[in-house]
Formats: sequence, C-alpha cells, structure tokens
Amino acid sequence: PENERIRIETIRDLQNTISLRPFESPFRVAIIHRFHLATEPAMDSLLKTLEEPPSQSKLILTADITGSLLSTIVSRCQGITLRPVPAPLIEAALVEHESLSGAEALLLAHLCGGRPGWAFRMVNNAEGWAGYQAVIDLLMNVLQGNRSHRFAIADEIAKRDDTRELLEIWQSWWRDVLLVAAGSGITPNHSDRVEELQIVAENAGVEAAQRALHAIRNTLHYLSRNANQRLTLEVMMMELPYL
Repeated sequence: PENERIRIETIRDLQNTISLRPFESPFRVAIIHRFHLATEPAMDSLLKTLEEPPSQSKLILTADITGSLLSTIVSRCQGITLRPVPAPLIEAALVEHESLSGAEALLLAHLCGGRPGWAFRMVNNAEGWAGYQAVIDLLMNVLQGNRSHRFAIADEIAKRDDTRELLEIWQSWWRDVLLVAAGSGITPNHSDRVEELQIVAENAGVEAAQRALHAIRNTLHYLSRNANQRLTLEVMMMELPYL
C-alpha cells in the first residue's frame, strides 16, 4: 500500500509483470499484501486476472478482514485462514531465542495478538516500544478531554500513516478494560498498565467499555471501505466515555 491504499495503477503494473514468462523459475509468484486496503477500482481491475491467471503465475492475496473485500474477489480465491499463534508458544520462543525474562516475554506474547513477528520486532526496540506506549497515552488523553479536544486529536490521527495500527491498539486496550470491568479474572494483555485499566474500568463500566469497543471496530470497518477518515474518527470520539 501507498498512503494506506493499494491503487489501480499498482495492480496494472503487477498484471504487466506476471504476464511475462518467468526467466529462472517455473512460476512468477505475486504477493499482494494487505489487499483489504485496495480501492474498489483496484479490486475490479484484478478480477479478470484472478479468473484467468497466466498459466505460469501464482497469486497470493493477504487481508486482515475478508469482509472488506468484494464478494467477487473472495469467490475467485481459495481462502486460507491464518489463525493467531497461541500466546504460550510465543512466550516460550521469546524466552528461548531472545533470553527475555518470563515477565517480559509474557507481556509481549499477549500484546502481539498472536503475531510472533511483531513480538520479536519489539525486543530491544526502544523506539518501537515508546511509540506503542505513546498510542496508549494518547487514548488516555482523549478520555480526559472535552469534545473540541477530541475532535482536534481526531484530526491529528487522520493525518497519520499508522491510523489503522493505532486503532487496533486501542481496540486491544478496550478489550482489556471490558475484561477488568466484568471481573473476568483473565490477565489483561496490557499487564504493565493494570492500574490505568482499573481506573478506566471503574469509571466506564461494562456497558461503556462495550460501546467503545464497538465504536472502534466500526471505525476500522468504515475506514477499510474508504470512508472519510476525519469524519469517521470524530464519530468514534463521540462514543468513547469521559473520565
């Protein structure tokens, strides 16, 4: 993706490339990463190729959410669901290969959401870890601000290149808030910020936490459909509770 979108020009360049006979190998293999970020014209442009791909080509599309793909795209592909890797396996791998302490490995294993690559990239990555924590700090800032303050932050987020990743972190946070508010007894993913989770859970309660989680999920869905980022984020801000 370029600027969070895969555009028709990129797909056309790909189609030209895979139409050529391979030089060194039996096949040309094309991987279109995060295809849920493709514009509708880009998806339409790929339909014919998916229907009748060149005999010497293999196409692999990855997507976070199949619901954001055109049904005609899904029907022309063989779906392979990649499930999250269990946290205990990631934790054990971090301890074995990165020599992390049990507490450090446990935290990363839960925060990564079943993605080992993310967990390993965060090891000894002070800048990446600081950026992750800054995203949570921004959410706490939002919850303490009034409506105009929230709209100003929505405008800032809309201009970021990592809007989707930011919202996914917020979604993980609200999942933890909901677990704490409901008294589930399950260890939260953000186990390094339990006190803040408890404060938000006590003030928000189960119903508000559910509403916030639902609002963020809807926002992710609408943004994948190329909705106006600023307006969509402003609507989401109205659904978040105040502290």
